[in-house]
Amino acid sequence: HVVDFDVGVGARWPALIRELSRRPPPLPAFRITAVVAAHHLFDLRLVRDNLAQFAAECCVPFEFNAVALDAFDPQVLRSVSGQFDESVFVNLPIGHTANLPIQSLLPLIKQLNPKLVISVNHLCGGGGGGEFSFARHVFNSLQSATALLESIDAAGMSPDIADMIERLILLPRIENAVLGFHDRSPAEKKMTWRTLFASAGLVPVQLSNLAEAQAECLLRRHPIRGFHVEQREAALVLCWQHGRELVSVSAWR
Repeated sequence: HVVDFDVGVGARWPALIRELSRRPPPLPAFRITAVVAAHHLFDLRLVRDNLAQFAAECCVPFEFNAVALDAFDPQVLRSVSGQFDESVFVNLPIGHTANLPIQSLLPLIKQLNPKLVISVNHLCGGGGGGEFSFARHVFNSLQSATALLESIDAAGMSPDIADMIERLILLPRIENAVLGFHDRSPAEKKMTWRTLFASAGLVPVQLSNLAEAQAECLLRRHPIRGFHVEQREAALVLCWQHGRELVSVSAWR
């Protein structure tokens, strides 16, 4: 049972469904609970239908539910998971355009008793780095955005695709980093996101050498000079020239 705070168009889940379909029978059931802003609930119907169709083609039992962020109740989800003897996993982005209230969400997520919490840190969104002034926060966000723009340019994408990435992904992240700064709680402004996770009782899980090898294998499939992968503080980090971080992935329990 995956509780996903960043479901988007569901693009990350077909690969897992395919892996589940290769297991010996009986195949495990796969449930997704997408937690989104209330005004996005209607938009998820196509995501649900596409994933359900793919799961059916793979013969994997599948269920997709959507929950409004302001109605998120861990006790309800935990009772459902307990009823079906499910393992719970959480996908929680940091520094994302959703501008999630991380400090208030983490204790609720802890109540789910998840096997793992996977956190993808979009550093351009201002993932938190201590007690910075607003000016310093904006400067860091722009530095991160600059590194991302340089990497997009080096990838040699078509102008149309580069424009879509800049307009639909990068621009909202920059806007959120700047405009959302004063909406954050005092703790979120003063504490790093890692400290927030630890204060909620979550402990980082060291990623395996296999995970790093898989990431490096993906990079080799797209040989663009300037990108590399590093392990930093139990996180796997995608870097651009001279160690500038673009995005990181970490696991917690």
